[in-house]
Amino acid sequence: MNLKNACFLLLFNIIAFDLYAQETITLGTTHWCPYTCDYQGNENGVVGDILAKALSQHNIKLNIEHYPWSRAITLANENKIDGLLTATPEESEDLIFSTSPLGNYQMCFYTRAESKWQYTQELDFNNNKLGIIQNYGYGEPLDSYLKTKKYKNLYEISGSNSISRLIKLLANNRVDIIIEDRLVFNWTRSKNPALKQLPIREAGCLPKHLFYLALSPTEANKIRMRSLIPAIKESYQTFLDIYK
Repeated sequence: MNLKNACFLLLFNIIAFDLYAQETITLGTTHWCPYTCDYQGNENGVVGDILAKALSQHNIKLNIEHYPWSRAITLANENKIDGLLTATPEESEDLIFSTSPLGNYQMCFYTRAESKWQYTQELDFNNNKLGIIQNYGYGEPLDSYLKTKKYKNLYEISGSNSISRLIKLLANNRVDIIIEDRLVFNWTRSKNPALKQLPIREAGCLPKHLFYLALSPTEANKIRMRSLIPAIKESYQTFLDIYK
């Protein structure tokens, strides 16, 4: 083989490798089962599993890393991870959000069983202490209500196991009302017998809201997002088939 042919073959192999090498995308999330989980060997959860399968059809490998939600948002904003799984624009306006959603969620209010408080279309907590998680996007009208800081009787937590901790705070009379996605709340209680036995009632729900895949704010990620849209659309349809 002469030098010219050898160089051509080497160049061909390099191009072929670039074309077929699998891309990896690393997304941050939090413990939000059943949507996103790090539980008993399942590192993805329902949404992670759906998206990983769809991305694999486009030769993209999904790597999911779990953090407290505030930490995950910070890492994405600082471009230390590629982006976030199951995010909403209210949680970080600087990120690049997919034009197609990944799924939807519905936040519901919970109180102790003896409470008479009930959510209506107006947010009136009657001076009850509301327990929330730092930097969560709960959906409207609550997000706008909290941003205006009109309501002062809040108990805000961050860190790990936040949902279980909120439920315990409610049961121990440290807060009077908490809010969480209905599927997440029910999953959390079902996996913890002590929480399952607590006398807690659902006290009304916000409308359903969409969540999205979000990438760190770089010029390269604006281009990258366009290549991810087909897999995201496939994932959303699968999500709707499961949670009709």
